[in-house]
Amino acid sequence: MTTQLSPAEASLLRAARLLRSASQIEVDLDLEMNLSQILVQDAARMLTWQAVALLPERVEWNDSPAAGAGLVDLLQQVETQLRTRPIGEYPAGTSRLIVDVCDVITAARAGAWT
Repeated sequence: MTTQLSPAEASLLRAARLLRSASQIEVDLDLEMNLSQILVQDAARMLTWQAVALLPERVEWNDSPAAGAGLVDLLQQVETQLRTRPIGEYPAGTSRLIVDVCDVITAARAGAWT
């Protein structure tokens, strides 16, 4: 059963689904060759749960858009999605999610986890 969502909650739901897509991308688990990708994906998993915790109860969130983009691209889509509404319309805690998403994007781009 899905609850009637405000525009900001619907935006947050889309962001959670994008994060879930990022967390499900198939990544080679070779730590020597792919440590950065593995860590970005693990961060996406944590961000998914962070986003889901902000959603109202009984929201069907596990329908994910088809993943056709890479991890960082999907994280950028999440950031873009969360900019579609004024921050004051989102549930409390969303600003922390946005900062965390941006931190992961920055670290991934800088190769901080290699």
